[in-house]
Amino acid sequence: MKKVAHRYVVAALFAAVLFTACSQEHEQADGRQPLQLEVAIDKLTRAATVYNTEGTTSFSNGATIGVSVRKSGETPTAYANNPINIPYTTNGSTWSATNPIMLTIDEADVTAYYPYNSNYTPSAIAVRGSDNVDYMYAIWKSDQTKYTKPSVSLTMKHAQSIIRVTVTSKTNEMPRPNLTRLILEGTNYGRSGTLNTTTGTFSNIDNENIQENYTPAKELSTTATIDQWYVV
Repeated sequence: MKKVAHRYVVAALFAAVLFTACSQEHEQADGRQPLQLEVAIDKLTRAATVYNTEGTTSFSNGATIGVSVRKSGETPTAYANNPINIPYTTNGSTWSATNPIMLTIDEADVTAYYPYNSNYTPSAIAVRGSDNVDYMYAIWKSDQTKYTKPSVSLTMKHAQSIIRVTVTSKTNEMPRPNLTRLILEGTNYGRSGTLNTTTGTFSNIDNENIQENYTPAKELSTTATIDQWYVV
């Protein structure tokens, strides 16, 4: 009888271990964790300025980016719940979302752009230099990100260049010359285009020249008069 009882005890323990292992496996497969972001701005940029401050490499309090996630792989497919263009806002140090992207056991690629707009499609954003907006993007990034490793580091790059013009007078004699209009004609740039923020590439670039009319006119002197424009 003792041997039979012993067998029942062993069987019971084996069943308990098996149940625990299955429960842990099920818990792991169904795990969920919110995506955590570390976001910086590339210092080696195409654009000359960020928020009109040279060399800025971080976002100011209240900045919002649009974040998208896809399943990693050679042929990526939609991630759980298809999180596209989800707004994340920074308080100056961390990023958060009202409805954060929830990571699963599947590895994720992450992309983002700035500034966020709820009407944007991240793969086709209309960019106009005349809007004077510093569009930025981070192409698809995979840090083996999933619910057991929920953090990803993104570096935002500037989508546009800046043309900067300096105009001065050789003397300060009166009356000083006035600048009323400036026209720039050139090649290999445009004033607008369609930006795919997930790849950092432009299409549909126009060949629009830059024409600036100054009202009132700019009075020139030996002190530099500077103007600048975003271009694609």
